[in-house]
Amino acid sequence: MVCSSGFQPVENPLIRNSSSANQLLVKSSEIFLTVGMLRAFTAKMRRSIRARTDLMSTLSSCDETNPPP
Repeated sequence: MVCSSGFQPVENPLIRNSSSANQLLVKSSEIFLTVGMLRAFTAKMRRSIRARTDLMSTLSSCDETNPPP
């Protein structure tokens, strides 16, 4: 059974209708694109966290070497 939106019911989330074939699995290129975007986002977040950690350690070392008068 196919829903009016062109997608299979929820029990088959990776299979959808296509004009060229009755049932077509999600393209591997779509999966690779999604995984690549997730990896890029994760790497960006790691760099951001590392930069904040470096900044905080620099600021705390400045506090230790230059105490207030």
